[in-house]
Amino acid sequence: METHIALHMRELRKLVPANTIFVSIIEANYGGWVQASRVAHLLADSAPTVHVSCDKKIEMRRPGVFTTSEIKERMRHELQRLLREERVVLLSDVATNRPEDVTELVKQLKRCEYIYKPSVSAANVERRRIISGKFNGQNDDMAIALMMLAYWSAHFVNTCGKCAVKV
Repeated sequence: METHIALHMRELRKLVPANTIFVSIIEANYGGWVQASRVAHLLADSAPTVHVSCDKKIEMRRPGVFTTSEIKERMRHELQRLLREERVVLLSDVATNRPEDVTELVKQLKRCEYIYKPSVSAANVERRRIISGKFNGQNDDMAIALMMLAYWSAHFVNTCGKCAVKV
């Protein structure tokens, strides 16, 4: 992972002015704060970089955000709004080693829909509605990443960067 991140950041740096500040949005769902902090430290070599945090208390602020069902709904809504307003444009020179990734992203976005999953609590037999594009072994990582970008970047701008943390 370290090599991949370093190589990708070097390529991104070539596309922007040297003083450009990168704002990272690191999902902390599975690796928690430890994994998010590890990724943030890897990005430190690509300074200047700040990291979005969903911690409410400033003194506790750690890099990383969560994608709960509620936040996924907000993410979907924000991306949908941006698409409707034609404010999201996929560039032909996307920084990727695989040009087919852009086509895959569109496929994943089209696959995303509401599904009903059983509640995680045995006492609660209600089903909960979530957004997913994971069907028949397919994944939705790129679609979720784009939704995260739409939502958390708006959150970053709306809070004037007060949700950011440096490592």
